Amino acid sequence: MKIKNDHYLTKISMITLFVFTLTFFASLISCDKEEDDPQGKMGVKGIYKITENIYTLYADNEKFIEANDKRGQADFCQVKTEIHKVKRVNNILTIEIYRPKNCNVKYEIIWDGAIMESHPSQAYLYVHAIAENCNDLKEKELDILIIDLEKTIKDIDKNTLKEIYFTIKDSCSLTDVYCTEDCNVTVTNG
Repeated sequence: MKIKNDHYLTKISMITLFVFTLTFFASLISCDKEEDDPQGKMGVKGIYKITENIYTLYADNEKFIEANDKRGQADFCQVKTEIHKVKRVNNILTIEIYRPKNCNVKYEIIWDGAIMESHPSQAYLYVHAIAENCNDLKEKELDILIIDLEKTIKDIDKNTLKEIYFTIKDSCSLTDVYCTEDCNVTVTNG
């Protein structure tokens, strides 16, 4: 009888070892997503830019890191601008910015291409003004940037996009504007 019990114990040990090994390898395979997405982010695959009227939106992590590293530095800030208001209705984001009058300004909207998978999901956008020959700094004019998020934030379906909270970061005045859901946030009085 003892030989028969030893045989069963050996079989049970082999089955246990097999199940453990299978579980171990299955857990390694399931971790691949975490390696691809170590910070809990979703977003676009690749770099792109979209130009509309007076702004260009960049989905570019390196450009975002540069804006973050140079934020507020005099050599990075060519012109003094101020975010006046940020408004969002559904997936249309409007940014109103004061700039010097008679100054030709173009804007870069810089996104790192990532959506932070938190609750709620979040994304960060830098607004950076590019200008030349801005001499009259006393009088101001208002520029209005209208960003259709469905067209500019690619690879994210519109229902998910509606749930994302955006933080608009002025690259020179160091102002951050938090836009949660549909928002209407006034920052300056002009």
